[in-house]
Amino acid sequence: MSVFAINDNGEIAGQVFTNSGVPSYAAKFANGVWTDLGVISGAVASRATAINSSGQIVGTAFFPQTQYHPPKPGKHVPFLSTGSGLENLNTLIPSGSGFILTDAVSINASGQILCDATNSTGGDEHAVLLTPK
Repeated sequence: MSVFAINDNGEIAGQVFTNSGVPSYAAKFANGVWTDLGVISGAVASRATAINSSGQIVGTAFFPQTQYHPPKPGKHVPFLSTGSGLENLNTLIPSGSGFILTDAVSINASGQILCDATNSTGGDEHAVLLTPK
């Protein structure tokens, strides 16, 4: 397992590895128990990177490598953990925003989410702050 964040309630966000060769999964540790948060459909692994005082968790899902010669890594998709699974944060921003979110970095007590993103036209990297309505 790897841990990445802890909130004021002692809840931990991280990732759990299995012995069976299955890729890692985002997980939350609370009350002495690890809970598997799963993956986004099509992803091969996930990592929880931050947790706020309300227990909201963000992280990144990793998709399979798309090309081997020459190597081309799979895409990264940031998520917000909800009661029904992991929600792709790209589905929560306007389609014409000009950005493709790649990794969720942090979430604060107000629910604002800090993400890495690329510009959809030039591929330049940016930091993006998502503020819930």
